[in-house]
Amino acid sequence: MKASLIAFVLALCPVAALACDAGEQQVFSCATANGKQVEVCQAPQSIHYAYGAPGKPAELRLSKTNEVFSWEHYEGVSSGVEDDLAFDNGSTRYLITHVADFDDPSRVDANIVVMQPGSANRYIGCASGIMFDASAIKTKPRPQSDGMSSP
Repeated sequence: MKASLIAFVLALCPVAALACDAGEQQVFSCATANGKQVEVCQAPQSIHYAYGAPGKPAELRLSKTNEVFSWEHYEGVSSGVEDDLAFDNGSTRYLITHVADFDDPSRVDANIVVMQPGSANRYIGCASGIMFDASAIKTKPRPQSDGMSSP
């Protein structure tokens, strides 16, 4: 009986398994073109990335302390503002890119690039539900001229 109740609740709230924990703020989220959910949550001392199927535990969860988190903010990229959030897992980098239009901030685009040495980059597009809140991030953005460090 309990298992069926839990399944019913998860069916009503498909992203519950990836939801930010109590005391965390959502920084980024989207539903990807391949049917997965991506979420970045800011905790008091760290920030984490979660990726997986809606309604299921995260397939991948990566965390970084606020001190080492890489975040780049670019003003004037084409006709908008770009933010890049990087999470590393060994030599693999997961780079979330969010771009908002200057003239219409409701027009946004986002994707995740999976970068592995010796392999072509894999792009995962966000299809819907794109949300980004830079004010939730507890570290300062890296200056544009510094560039994104290697994993």
